[in-house]
Amino acid sequence: MDIVDDILRHLHIRSRVTYRLEEAGYWGHRLVDDGQFQLHCVLAGRCQYQRKGAKERFELSAGDVLLLPRGGPASVQDISGRQPRRTEHDLRGGLTCDGHQAQAPRVIVLGGMLELGGQTRHPLISGLPDVTLVRNTELLQTGTRKHAGFMIDTILTDAHETSPSILDRLFEILLIQVIGALHASAGPAYRFMAALQDRGINRAITAIHENPGHNWSVERLAEVASLSRSTFSKQFTELTGIPAMHYLTLWRMHKALSRLKAGHRDLDSVAHEVGYLSAAAFQKAFKRIHGFTPSQVAATCKTPAAETFRTSSVDPTVVATPAD
Repeated sequence: MDIVDDILRHLHIRSRVTYRLEEAGYWGHRLVDDGQFQLHCVLAGRCQYQRKGAKERFELSAGDVLLLPRGGPASVQDISGRQPRRTEHDLRGGLTCDGHQAQAPRVIVLGGMLELGGQTRHPLISGLPDVTLVRNTELLQTGTRKHAGFMIDTILTDAHETSPSILDRLFEILLIQVIGALHASAGPAYRFMAALQDRGINRAITAIHENPGHNWSVERLAEVASLSRSTFSKQFTELTGIPAMHYLTLWRMHKALSRLKAGHRDLDSVAHEVGYLSAAAFQKAFKRIHGFTPSQVAATCKTPAAETFRTSSVDPTVVATPAD
């Protein structure tokens, strides 16, 4: 099983392309946000990105992509090292296209924000460093000749109007392409990828993904990993950032959300599929992970069966495995 692909298919990404800049000469822009996941990419020329309050500057060339998983104010400017007057862009607003049709050499950059799942992020995302730079050469090594950012730019510069949803879906594809490149070339700084490279922990994570409804315990997962209980618990937490049973609950709730969005309205059935004998316990865990209830998912799904959930009249309190 390709664990990264499985995770990406259940992350429920929502994205928004918020700016495109085309510049030449001496220039600079301030980027303001509210702490959400940012993605920036350079499509032509070279420029520098710097997070507010940080000393390090990141120089990007055409095709490079910069991720700021925890967001925060940043700036982008030319590579001269000067301090130009900066124009402010609020990443929380709608799409803006700024700059001018510059003569060569020119710089083209675009970026935006992403929401990934509920209030609890998967370690694949939360384990990313505060600043993650993926070079175009790393993307090329995965077979991506031109990433989705170039297609977004082509659409934006086309004379015909395009639905924003098309741009946003392409932006999601760009994130998936970048995560794939990180998976192929991850170093020790990317904690979750290090977990997948550990043979024992990989076996345990694979077991959870292949059968999330199984009656897992720390002891059973340690057996799968061929490790003692204490060694397994310590290594799993160190490499993923969360305890094994917390990861199990997190993945179960991601799977459950996918099932609910696919139109499955029998709450008892969905609960049992992900290892819960109690619909009440399932709903409690679901809200804790996602920040909203299964009923709220039903209200937003555009399916005929989205009116109500069917739950049993019995209110059992037993859950197949501990929630955490």
